[in-house]
Amino acid sequence: MITARPYDSVASFDQACLPFLEKVETLIPRLYTDHLGVPTWGIGFALVVQSGGSWMVRPDLKVVFEKAGIVFTLEQSRKLDELVNGCARGLNEKNPEAAFALIPTWRAGEAPDTNPTGLPLLSQEQAYALLKTNLPDYAAMLKGRFKTHLGEAAAEELSTALAGSHEAVALLSLTYNAPSLIGPGLTKALYQGDRAEAWFQIRYFSNGSKNAGLAKRRFYEAHQLGVLPEGTRAEAQGFQAMLARRASKIDPYERDFANQIDAANRDYDLSADPIETLAQIVAKANNLST
Repeated sequence: MITARPYDSVASFDQACLPFLEKVETLIPRLYTDHLGVPTWGIGFALVVQSGGSWMVRPDLKVVFEKAGIVFTLEQSRKLDELVNGCARGLNEKNPEAAFALIPTWRAGEAPDTNPTGLPLLSQEQAYALLKTNLPDYAAMLKGRFKTHLGEAAAEELSTALAGSHEAVALLSLTYNAPSLIGPGLTKALYQGDRAEAWFQIRYFSNGSKNAGLAKRRFYEAHQLGVLPEGTRAEAQGFQAMLARRASKIDPYERDFANQIDAANRDYDLSADPIETLAQIVAKANNLST
């Protein structure tokens, strides 16, 4: 079992997890549609979800907004109902263009006060409140992926070991991006306590589309998981063994995407704790293992 590094409290975990997800997901204050046509708000909060193969408006939507301190006028509430129900119909009819027509997608560089629907723009506090409402669902998805690959008892054990930890932030980010990223290789490495292999699975083996933006995110998620967090000789030796075993995968990926480390450090504002290059990690491991 991987030795997780827990935060001091639930509040400390939230103070780490929410800004992390804001950085990799982007906080978009207006209601928009994602690339599939799903109406979304804040930090990736979906207002329409799949259930039994069909799309439906999230049943607890109004309660969630109320808990987040988001208040609508009667007119705004009716408009929201009309928009999200229309998007759900379009998705069920396999016509995402209908959803895009109702709620325009968000474009990078869009002015922050752009608001084509006229519904309220969210503050960071409100977006965080919506995100916190979502986190238990994604924790359950993460545990479900563990169960798929390990079975129920081992999944329970691993979920308990990771709860509220630095490692959980990285894994929730992956799950938030796509639950399928919690694959058998990553799950097995976590359960067997092979930190270096788990780090490899995130940093180098979770970007099948070979997308530069995803590479930037994966470097950050792997950094959050950590490969030499305690600076021990055992960690260094585990890293060196993994490096020898995985060189054929790592080397070409580094050639193509190592430039995304600088991009991540800049765009995610990581000057206080920057993501290290492979050469820096190798040098550190060599010093620790001698």
